[in-house]
Amino acid sequence: MWIVVALTGTACGGWSSDAGHPAPSSASALEQARVYERGTGVARDYHAAAEVYRTACDNGHGNVAACGALIRAQLRARGVEAGRSASRALADAVCLERRDPFACVAADLLADHKAAMPQALRDAINDVTSDLEPCDIVHLSECQARLLADQDDGRLTGRRRSQLRLQSCRVGIVEGCAAILQHARGADHRELAEAGRQLQTACDVHDADACAAAPDRAPVPPHDLCMAADYEACAALGCQGDAAARQRAASHGVDVTNCHRFDKQPERSRSEEAIAKMAEFKDKMCVCVDKACADRVTEDMTRWGQEQAGRVDLDVRISEDDTKAMATVVEEMTRCMTKAMMAGSVSP
Repeated sequence: MWIVVALTGTACGGWSSDAGHPAPSSASALEQARVYERGTGVARDYHAAAEVYRTACDNGHGNVAACGALIRAQLRARGVEAGRSASRALADAVCLERRDPFACVAADLLADHKAAMPQALRDAINDVTSDLEPCDIVHLSECQARLLADQDDGRLTGRRRSQLRLQSCRVGIVEGCAAILQHARGADHRELAEAGRQLQTACDVHDADACAAAPDRAPVPPHDLCMAADYEACAALGCQGDAAARQRAASHGVDVTNCHRFDKQPERSRSEEAIAKMAEFKDKMCVCVDKACADRVTEDMTRWGQEQAGRVDLDVRISEDDTKAMATVVEEMTRCMTKAMMAGSVSP
């Protein structure tokens, strides 16, 4: 099981570790960790962020949000050694002692043998997860818990899953926003636009996960992430032939043999590829709020179309379903483009 979750911090001011200054509060420590994660005014450093989380968590006795962030860093091998055992031990402790929703869901999913789980821990997991609060700004751990549970077993279906993603996106969890765009087919264009704006805003303050998913933004180069101690990014580079990155990932416990996990898209037919690509352009167009943005998307789409012109295969039969799907995408993109063009032409 591979679990990928976004890191979420709390914006509560900065702190200084200089001698003579008071010790940072847990809240300000969390924000300092986010400064390291974003590289805001300092070099991006996931190891430094993880150490701040570790100190604030205090083996489960300190700030619960810091413990959750540390567990997620461990699961992603961001700044810390990869491995389930450390994540499981911390999740077990925080669930048992603090009754934290995210920790309890993580403890349940990370258990190797549930039959051998201590009864007290099993009871804590059942008590906490059977009555989770709704996902909102006051219950961020519940948001992360629900996202993690759904990612692992996919119990939610249809509108309930869409609502969870939107709710988590609105409280600042990048994973929720990214999931909305990733599963854009059939989604409400207003929700797509909202998720896109949230991701763009988060990317503008240097959140690497947001930049990877945001429309009209560039992802942080994998080499930069690897240098910042994102060891999964190092493994991805290693799979592309970077021996030094491969060694760095391996030395921090990351699997460098299973490169298939970095293949984001399964093989698709030529028409499916075209529909998927046009859907990407549609998603980008639908978050545009002015003519300049719409023109950039149109230029990118035209350039892609010219590149594809030489690949046309006259013997390929396009199904009726694919034709309808493409027409739907083009219709919605045209509507979004018209809206952006009109917005950009309105005088103040």
